[in-house]
Amino acid sequence: MNADQDWVAAYIEIAGLIIENIPEIKFVDLWAQQVDSPENEYPFPVPAAFIEVNSDKIDDLAVNAQAMNMEIRIYLLFIPSEASHEGATGHVDISKFGEILRKIYRLLQGKAGDNFGQCTRIALTREQAPPYEWLYSQTFTTMILDYSAQKAYEEGELEEVQPEEGGIPEYSQDNFYRP
Repeated sequence: MNADQDWVAAYIEIAGLIIENIPEIKFVDLWAQQVDSPENEYPFPVPAAFIEVNSDKIDDLAVNAQAMNMEIRIYLLFIPSEASHEGATGHVDISKFGEILRKIYRLLQGKAGDNFGQCTRIALTREQAPPYEWLYSQTFTTMILDYSAQKAYEEGELEEVQPEEGGIPEYSQDNFYRP
């Protein structure tokens, strides 16, 4: 694990894993309701994956360090070649769509990266999508240890410390006790 974990680094790492390992996915981006296009014409190729990162619990570890329980949701947008309405036979497309969903699951389930802890899937959900488009999400939980707010110190050698003139004061009750 990387000492500089944060959700942005986790997003970049997960996006890279998807791009490298699932060639059927043609586009990966941060989720911003991209499927709400008014004319259902997208400026990106499909199938597309979108990543949403949220925290459901944050615990302080030390000064300016936190353990963040994160939910990482991967949306998969797929437009079938045949509309799956009454009378349509979209079995080939359903198989392709299902296989991409399984690849996302196999890629992330139990996976830990440099910028996130081990992932566990907790949800598979059909999302609202325009007619004749398929949009499902899989939600994974993971832990991110965020030390990014801590003050950074450079490594170096310590110089020898010399006591101030006068040395160490003598112990007396007057040094520690005030009536």
